[in-house]
Amino acid sequence: MNNIIDGETLKDFIKFAYSNLNANAKIVDELNVFPIPDGDTGANMSKTLGGGYHAIQSCEENNVGKIAVKCAEGMLLNARGNSGVILSQLFYGFAEAIKNKETLTIADLVFAFGEGAKRGYLAVDKPTEGTILTVAREGYEYVRDFVDEKTNLENFVVELLNATNKSVQDTPNKLEVLKKAGVVDSGGAGLYYIYEGINKGLHGKEVGITEESSTPSQEI
Repeated sequence: MNNIIDGETLKDFIKFAYSNLNANAKIVDELNVFPIPDGDTGANMSKTLGGGYHAIQSCEENNVGKIAVKCAEGMLLNARGNSGVILSQLFYGFAEAIKNKETLTIADLVFAFGEGAKRGYLAVDKPTEGTILTVAREGYEYVRDFVDEKTNLENFVVELLNATNKSVQDTPNKLEVLKKAGVVDSGGAGLYYIYEGINKGLHGKEVGITEESSTPSQEI
């Protein structure tokens, strides 16, 4: 597999991510107990990412930086709720890191994920561990330490997904309200479904809810 990511590949990733998150939005909604148990985390994250997805549909650019910035702008304009705002900031940080790039290497991806996690934390007055912020950061920290010159794109995405899954499962140990409710963090679960969609798309699998779908409380 070609390990260089261009604008068209990034557009595909965003499509896969949005499709899978949207298909699993109700599952994410049902996990929503923090910070307010209003059952709309999945819907808000889906609407936010959908804003970015729709913003790039008519874009004919194959420049990865321009595609990322356009998607980030669409997400910022359509951000809904706390989870949507944080998701838009995660992607904004990602886009800022690569805005001057025409294509991306695996190393570029790792750096951009790190900048996205940093931006997410900066966007919140009092960051709470055991939330999507923790999941984004821990996923980045794992792939940062995992990636070497032999890592290909498929391996990178699989490792990111598995690290995210592990982090999501651990959120109740970091946030008591989740443990009491017997659920994992909803925002972290939404991020899991975003990465799951990309992984499915890379392997030519149907994106959305299928017989092969897993939940972020199960081993992949």
